[in-house]
Amino acid sequence: MRIVRISQFISPHPSYECITPLRICYQREANPALWKKLNELESHSDARANSMKQLADTKSIAEFLHRFYNIDKDFSIDEILRICGLLEVNGHEVPTTEPAHVAIYSTASMLEHNCYANCSKSFSSEGDIIIHAAVPIKRGDHLSICYTDALWSTSTRRQHLIETKFFSCCCKRCSDVTEFNTYFSAIKCLGL
Repeated sequence: MRIVRISQFISPHPSYECITPLRICYQREANPALWKKLNELESHSDARANSMKQLADTKSIAEFLHRFYNIDKDFSIDEILRICGLLEVNGHEVPTTEPAHVAIYSTASMLEHNCYANCSKSFSSEGDIIIHAAVPIKRGDHLSICYTDALWSTSTRRQHLIETKFFSCCCKRCSDVTEFNTYFSAIKCLGL
């Protein structure tokens, strides 16, 4: 076991970025049921390959864990990068705890994305995720939440989804240049 001593508090220590991936790695032995649930989630490893984020994760997380924590016998670079992908694709920023953090909720990760979602998410002060129906939902309808900030412009939402969730959004809101006659992404108001 390696003891980490942090003496400089002016800038973040490289270990900070590695804590969650390292904790997830060790769930394989410590909590096989949780490990199985995590591995059922999408990591988009193929889409992440050679992306700027994956290249950064390779250097600052995977190689750092191999070099500093000597876990190369237990976990390959690819396994660590898959875990980084799980965090990136399925993580939810939880702003209600101190400090704020990123969490994975297995059920909420199954909700599909829509910029005009039929559900909304919020968080309890303890960090639990709460899913609310935003509109009446009929039996058989897909449940959806917005993976971005709903107040972002269409181009910003789409760019964020491509970079972090690895798909191009073609929902009704993104496909409608008027965004349901709100002109939310317009540069200039119509002056009605």
